[in-house]
Amino acid sequence: MCLLIEEPLLDAYFYEGDLLLAAVNAPASAWALLPELGARLRAVITTLPEVMVAGLPRGAAEDLACFVARLESPTPSDCCLRCWSRPRACRTPSPAPT
Repeated sequence: MCLLIEEPLLDAYFYEGDLLLAAVNAPASAWALLPELGARLRAVITTLPEVMVAGLPRGAAEDLACFVARLESPTPSDCCLRCWSRPRACRTPSPAPT
């Protein structure tokens, strides 16, 4: 985790940022056990330059935003409900409010 905090777009094996995306897509229950690390990772994600996030695979920006929203809010109001329980589902846009 220290490496990820220091270099969030670390290329662990497949592509730049793969470790970061694996971490943010871990179940919320896992992050509930590590609130301090989650907060540190959230801080790192929020400071990533937009150009770096744009270079990640399709859907990565949404995964990152969902992770940040999940940790910032005790309720799913800041993140789609599907994402709240399964981060990968956040790639599907929520229906527009009526």
